[in-house]
Amino acid sequence: MSKRFRFSAGCLVLLIAFLSINATDVKAKQAEDGKTATASKEGPETWYATAYVNGAMGLHVIRYWSKGSWMRAETLLGAHPIITIVRGQDYIAFDVLEGRGARIRRSSAAVKEDESRSRPFGNELAELIAQNGVKVEETTEGDRAIEIWRKTDAAGRRKLWVTAEEPRLPIRLETFIRSGASTITTDYSGWTRGLEIPDSFFEAPANVTLESLDYSSFLEAATVRAIGPVLYPELLHGTPGN
Repeated sequence: MSKRFRFSAGCLVLLIAFLSINATDVKAKQAEDGKTATASKEGPETWYATAYVNGAMGLHVIRYWSKGSWMRAETLLGAHPIITIVRGQDYIAFDVLEGRGARIRRSSAAVKEDESRSRPFGNELAELIAQNGVKVEETTEGDRAIEIWRKTDAAGRRKLWVTAEEPRLPIRLETFIRSGASTITTDYSGWTRGLEIPDSFFEAPANVTLESLDYSSFLEAATVRAIGPVLYPELLHGTPGN
């Protein structure tokens, strides 16, 4: 494994901490306030958004696309674009510059959770509600009504700004991690729905080398070497505690 690839894998730690905070409390059900239609007469619902994640290790830019339960995410870690594709039983992750990565069979729990989500990303409101988060304020931003939700516990604090009207879309998330006294902010922009996205967009290019593993083989191999790069672990493993 090259030094550049090891660098990319090291950068994942901060993002995984952000994505996993309080995950053990999240219920499998999608809260009613966070639901949007998952399909239309024309086919599965499609979404796009850009997220700017800022923390101790700098700024990471993530571009998300989804089609029903399928997702493609482009995460820029330093100079390395990392592509993550979730499609049915497949979790695919590869470094674009290095042209290699892994195709991993998702856990049955992760695949089952696809049924309860309106989309594979941007579900922070549903997560906070499932964790008994509370609405603390109603305000406006321009002519748009905004709600602010908060969840505080021993692990830290999450504060979410979300649109008050359906579909309930996250605008900003602040995550304070008590153990390291660090704060991660995530700002969403460019929310778009109803895009025409071909199925082929959710496939890895033919020139990318992918190591194929089933889920148990991945767990065993990951104890002795880095595989991936693996981001968005809940889409591979399922939400802990569910």
